[in-house]
Amino acid sequence: MVRSPANTRHRPAVARDPAESVRGHAHAPPQVIGHAGLAIQRPGGVPTRRHLDELLALGVDRVELDVCTSADGHLVVRHDACLADGRFVADLDLADLRSDDQFQLTLDEVCEHLEGRIPMLLDLKMAHAAQDLGGWFNRRRDLEMFTVCTENLPWLLQLRFAAPRVARWPSFPNIGERSSHHVQQVVAGLWRSHASINGLRRGVSDLHGAASQLRHHPHDSLARLGGLPWRERLPLELAQPCEDLAAEGICVQKWLISERLVEEAHGAGLHVNAWTINNTEVAHTVAAAGVDSITTDRVAAIQLALGIGKPPRLPASARGGRLRVAARSAPS
Repeated sequence: MVRSPANTRHRPAVARDPAESVRGHAHAPPQVIGHAGLAIQRPGGVPTRRHLDELLALGVDRVELDVCTSADGHLVVRHDACLADGRFVADLDLADLRSDDQFQLTLDEVCEHLEGRIPMLLDLKMAHAAQDLGGWFNRRRDLEMFTVCTENLPWLLQLRFAAPRVARWPSFPNIGERSSHHVQQVVAGLWRSHASINGLRRGVSDLHGAASQLRHHPHDSLARLGGLPWRERLPLELAQPCEDLAAEGICVQKWLISERLVEEAHGAGLHVNAWTINNTEVAHTVAAAGVDSITTDRVAAIQLALGIGKPPRLPASARGGRLRVAARSAPS
């Protein structure tokens, strides 16, 4: 077990009372988090200032931003850790990145533009980003505005000691960084989870359900299949990594969400965030399970489906005028 650093200051976890998660009880509407700065469809998933203004206008509760590090040490906001031509962000200077995409923003520029009006969930995309964020956080006074997440638990452990006051939300499942790791983890997990007669029956049913949707929704079907090993195990295996990280929340892939998982997490005082949900029916399902927040590319559609009305928080450039919010479409 990892011991807490002496100067760790714990903030109260943002989670519902466990009693509110009991089957049949009404839940408060979940918060809505804008995925990848609403820029997942741009090359590299690079949000622009226009995307940031759209987030403000939509009144999201939080924005999820992906963080990489350039070769010259700049923390940059982009979903993909490599360019379309295969070059790695870590091998390129900021000037090179802006030569490829003139709208590439640094994390400092994003913070300056948002002016503290939206809390940020920073998803770490590379080890250097975890290392550099520790020093970056130590130069800021608004640490309550930031939360970090990643499937790579050692990176979060590093930040627990480098920036103990910043909240940490480990992401599940962690199935490795390469395709070969994915296959090994899924196969091994399927065997452990379904190594009984009843387990095998459930596994066959789950496989049939995922396969039936493969033709029409291939991405979701594969994600659902990949989640099978963890759906039953995760509620049982949640406590130790979260304790080691002194986590305040968890980010869980949508097909792993269950009432049991939410109840276990809330019992431990953890915020439960479901990602990435663009289908309104799935949003209703995870909301009914009691999740605290939903990460989505379709903020307006999910807000409407869940009956969440948010007053716009217009940026300074839009005050006194009307800001047009473009309708966006994204895969579910």
